[in-house]
Amino acid sequence: MADALRHQSSDVPNFDTYPATAGSTPATPGAAERLLPETASEAHFGSILEERAYRLGEVAGRAMVQIRELRRRIGVRAREMNSDASQKLSDVTETAQSKLEDLKGQAQSRAEDWKQVARERIGFARRQVRHNVSRARVRMGELEQDRPVEVALAAGAAGVVVGAALRIWRASRA
Repeated sequence: MADALRHQSSDVPNFDTYPATAGSTPATPGAAERLLPETASEAHFGSILEERAYRLGEVAGRAMVQIRELRRRIGVRAREMNSDASQKLSDVTETAQSKLEDLKGQAQSRAEDWKQVARERIGFARRQVRHNVSRARVRMGELEQDRPVEVALAAGAAGVVVGAALRIWRASRA
């Protein structure tokens, strides 16, 4: 009984199957950087299924590397586009602000011009109204002197018309 019986259970792992302990134990933890062979020709497959699984894993790994590289490139390009877009946006904003300032200045000068024109027209209209009122007073004075009876009758008729209009208005509001 030179050999002792070894108890094997699924609860206790068999460390002899790990790649690092299969041959020699590496001196440092980083010594076994790559556990899989570099190419399929270096690998020794036990079955066709293992070979196909190896090749599938290899393709999946390459795809993941390409996807990561593509994400990195997209991120770099997006940052470049973002900086380009923000630069263009700031340029457009500056241009819009300068045009807005120009338009404000033009609007203010036009407003001042319109104010001046309005003042001139109002002044002309005031002078014309004053002149017409003074002419009407003079003409009324002449009519009072020339035809006093007709002026009194016209004033009475105007009073009757205004009175009737007020009476109708008050009756419609009640």
